[in-house]
Amino acid sequence: MSRLLPVVRTYAGFVAGMLAIPLRAYTLATFAGSFLWCLIFVSIGAALGAHWSLVRRPAEIAGIVVLIALVIALLWVTLVQLRHRGAP
Repeated sequence: MSRLLPVVRTYAGFVAGMLAIPLRAYTLATFAGSFLWCLIFVSIGAALGAHWSLVRRPAEIAGIVVLIALVIALLWVTLVQLRHRGAP
């Protein structure tokens, strides 16, 4: 399922390696997750079709909001980690 999450899927391979997940299981799960991810986006694209111009602006705004939320979360986690390291 990690292949469905844009940021998480980047690091899924590293985590799978550290957890010693068998290559066959990882490959099957990666294929299934990637296939589902692509199927969802192709379906959305096909449904929107010529109406993309109506959705473009709200999609851009949503993307910016998600990006800002991720940056805030990253800063928060970084601050918590730095405070934790500085604690006696």
